[in-house]
Amino acid sequence: MSGKKALVTVLALGGAVLGTLAAVQTVRGPTRSLQRTCDGGNAKSCLSLGQMYDAGTRVQEDKAKAVHFYRKAVQLDRKACDSGDAKGCVDLGSMYARGRGVAKDDARAVQFYAEGCNNLGEKSRLGDTGVQKDDAKALRLFQQACDKGHAAGCRNLGAMYDEGEGIKKDEAKAGRLFRRACDGGDASGCAKLSAMYLTGRGMQKDAAMASEFSQKARDLDRSQ
Repeated sequence: MSGKKALVTVLALGGAVLGTLAAVQTVRGPTRSLQRTCDGGNAKSCLSLGQMYDAGTRVQEDKAKAVHFYRKAVQLDRKACDSGDAKGCVDLGSMYARGRGVAKDDARAVQFYAEGCNNLGEKSRLGDTGVQKDDAKALRLFQQACDKGHAAGCRNLGAMYDEGEGIKKDEAKAGRLFRRACDGGDASGCAKLSAMYLTGRGMQKDAAMASEFSQKARDLDRSQ
């Protein structure tokens, strides 16, 4: 091989090697960045890593690593949901719906979706940090949560009807919603229902029923 041809061959090989290294760096860079943020408690980053390893996107497919990152995302979303983060609840519901990091469970998916609706409804009702006060949005979210069987969502919806917040005041409907909340195990819903029976607001005054639901509220409080 002439010196000129040898030089061309070396340069070609060098270019190929540099191209390969660049490609590796392109893959490793985002992975390292996601790994850092995942380790720092970012559930979305953990989920992204899980999806990448699951599908073999920009990394070598590795189902074991995918499961590891999915489970970490579930743990972080559960913690966020428990602290009142609506997005954490919805994301956790998605994990259960898809069976990522946990056994697929449609009932639990609905449960966490409802929790997310209720949490965001509370923020919209109060105008919490980063969320503008919006009674119409709060009503819609509480309704969605209540429809999915979320007791606190029914109680919050009842409270808005009881106070006439963003909607025409309707004490009778509030009482029905408090009853649904109480039947679902919400102590505050039972207490509110008791108060309505005691005063006769939205329903016939009934001291015996007031006492019954007051006791149920105390029992639920003690069991929690």
